[in-house]
Amino acid sequence: MCYYSGHTLAQHQARVGEPLTVRPIYTGGTGMYGDNNELACVPHRAKLETQMVRPSSDRDVNGVLPGLTVTFLQKWSRDLIVLPNGKRKPLAAFHGFTFQLAQIKTGSPSREEIITPAELPEAVLLG
Repeated sequence: MCYYSGHTLAQHQARVGEPLTVRPIYTGGTGMYGDNNELACVPHRAKLETQMVRPSSDRDVNGVLPGLTVTFLQKWSRDLIVLPNGKRKPLAAFHGFTFQLAQIKTGSPSREEIITPAELPEAVLLG
């Protein structure tokens, strides 16, 4: 997402927690700008958390609220946002929106998710 119309633009790798504002690019098209007013390079398939929204004439885009997680998808040089309902919308439909890379939750499972052999019924252990 960092190379448009044969022009290389000031860019950097997007970081978790960095506000990414959707705006037009002077060479045509739409991009996500981050810190220092540079084009932010977003992974081709990334989860984005909505931070700020603007009214839109598109009903589906109006349904995107702050805090909602959507998927950014780059396919055949088209930047798309995949909504939770599965509909794909062009990035240009989100002019004025602000996103951030969603925090990927990793770590150990909660106590309820851990099953030890001592907790299994005897029938399961014997097969």
